[in-house]
Amino acid sequence: MERYFSLRDMSTRAEAGRNYIDAYAAVFGAPQEIRDREGHYLETIAAGAFDRTLAQRAQQLQVLFNHGMTVHGTPSDRWTSPIGLPVEVRADEIGLWTVTEMARTEAAAEVYQLVQDGIVRGMSFSGQFLATTDQKPAKRGDLPLKTRTEVSLREYGPTPFPAYAAAKVVGVRANLDMLSPDELTEYLLTLDEQTRAHIVRSLD
Repeated sequence: MERYFSLRDMSTRAEAGRNYIDAYAAVFGAPQEIRDREGHYLETIAAGAFDRTLAQRAQQLQVLFNHGMTVHGTPSDRWTSPIGLPVEVRADEIGLWTVTEMARTEAAAEVYQLVQDGIVRGMSFSGQFLATTDQKPAKRGDLPLKTRTEVSLREYGPTPFPAYAAAKVVGVRANLDMLSPDELTEYLLTLDEQTRAHIVRSLD
């Protein structure tokens, strides 16, 4: 199983010479129309769907660009190697929050630049749906709803093919500690409330 999410509200930051991408790899409770081998339906991911995976292997997840595939869906020699290290992967009230330290490789630097420039605007994850609840449509012509209640997560990463509109890269970051208090305040005021809250929590 693979799922894709759109990115928006991106900001660029620097931290101690290392590059980071902050992004939601999934969003909870956001219905998305899906067509696959299970049929044509609406899908949501329940809060808590990733809890078991995160408890067991949050720091062992791989970070791949476009699932290690080419744009044609075939295996890619260039993208089979991980492009980053999961620093933080956790569920919050919005979805699956990820902080990734990008590798010091040419491929990772290219992906970072594409995200920073707003050219790559998607986030994706792959794994296996272990538990699902089905809800029949309320009226004829409506789509059935599948709520994924447990997901075994394998990998995540940026993708050029977003589908879910709610997930986003919140920041591409490096050197907040180099800003003066006035500069930091001015920078925070340029951000939306949700992004600002994440940065304040990180600083705390």
